[in-house]
Amino acid sequence: MIIDRYTGRTVDDLKRDEGALRSVLTDAGTKFRGRACCCVFCSDKHPSAGIYSSNGDGFRFKCHACGFQGDILDVISKLDGVEVAEVFRRLKGDSQPQRQISTVYSTIEALKAAIPYPVESVFEYTHPNTGKPELLVLRLKTSEGKTFRQAHPVPASFAFGGISKPWPLYNRRR
Repeated sequence: MIIDRYTGRTVDDLKRDEGALRSVLTDAGTKFRGRACCCVFCSDKHPSAGIYSSNGDGFRFKCHACGFQGDILDVISKLDGVEVAEVFRRLKGDSQPQRQISTVYSTIEALKAAIPYPVESVFEYTHPNTGKPELLVLRLKTSEGKTFRQAHPVPASFAFGGISKPWPLYNRRR
């Protein structure tokens, strides 16, 4: 995995290292002209992507053709095919792969603690008869703005992921 090359470095240090982001993209097949390049995630033939400085928060990659954008952690996540949380975990030196499917959290607070971004709100879609949640939607604050993660109940706990249709209505009374 790409992230294994950066184990032990802090997240802030890695985000501020333009050379590391450039190296990850170059190793994936990108050729640069200054800070401009072709995107490794789409089939653009002309440089429609590039690296830019993000208001002192480090360097980011953005492709104007496919719309992908993010810092080095997002790029590594997409290239390695893992969640950003896995990238964070591997940066800490934990080499055991995380088992996403079997990971359950006993409470909503434990679920929130497992997310590497601040949780701004939790929207509970509860069943009107039982009052128990059928779906949770967590609003997260990331460096790119807001994003959402879904979680659902499993026996006596919660797990990340959505549920099958029909989806429950938010704030339903009956």
